[in-house]
Amino acid sequence: FGDGTSAGGLINSDNLLLGGLGTNGGGIGAQLTAESLAAIMNSTPARMADWVDPLNEAMKTFEINTPKRIAAFLANVSKETRGLQVFSENTNWNLNAVDRHGNYTQRFRRFSTANAETIAAYQTESADNKADYAYLSLANGNTEADDGHKYKGRGLLHLTWKNNYRLATVGLNLVYGAETYDLVTNFESVTTNPVVASRTGAWFWHSGSSRGNLNNIVDRSDSTDQENFELTVLGTRGGGDPGRLPIWRSINRVIYQENALGNMSEVLKAMGI
Repeated sequence: FGDGTSAGGLINSDNLLLGGLGTNGGGIGAQLTAESLAAIMNSTPARMADWVDPLNEAMKTFEINTPKRIAAFLANVSKETRGLQVFSENTNWNLNAVDRHGNYTQRFRRFSTANAETIAAYQTESADNKADYAYLSLANGNTEADDGHKYKGRGLLHLTWKNNYRLATVGLNLVYGAETYDLVTNFESVTTNPVVASRTGAWFWHSGSSRGNLNNIVDRSDSTDQENFELTVLGTRGGGDPGRLPIWRSINRVIYQENALGNMSEVLKAMGI
């Protein structure tokens, strides 16, 4: 296993746990491939090709490097981006939409307390104008009238708020070199550039969440894997989301396919190793 050295153990020189690919393309090898990422995202290798290298680099850099960490991270990414297909928040909300109990379902942020006149006025406004109203927030750095649509959710984990774009800029520049990034100015790159999207997503997972380093949450030994995962959901979106649990379970099945490290780890555990 590993890189062939006693120090390497089950981890190879690229800092990702080793394991072969299963018959359906699952399992985590030394790095993600287009095939394994397609299996994880329920997509095709062709659609995933542009994301393989950016994700491998970002996940290595921010230590998303064990099957459990990878599964939790990519499950959240999958839900936020609809399987690596959509990379910015849709703010074209129907402000009059209700659930079966009559509760409004798309009145976010400032719309949750807006009066009827404001709701009526914004119902026919553009998605950008709705975002600008909803996300105006001095506490979160959105101080200009057009900050809402600029700093709405973007990238792999829907980085939101101008303050977080500032923090991500500082964090990425510490890793990749001073003045490499200016996400406040180039906010659209978080949506359009796979490298920037991957790095900002992995940075937020490691350093930007209010819950701290989400890798550490995944690694907790005093809670179940599911409990740990559900806490990472809180750490990525600020609230629960039961819809992510089936995605996480599905990704785990792919990662732990036959011939993958997950199955080998269970064998070693049974042997007391």
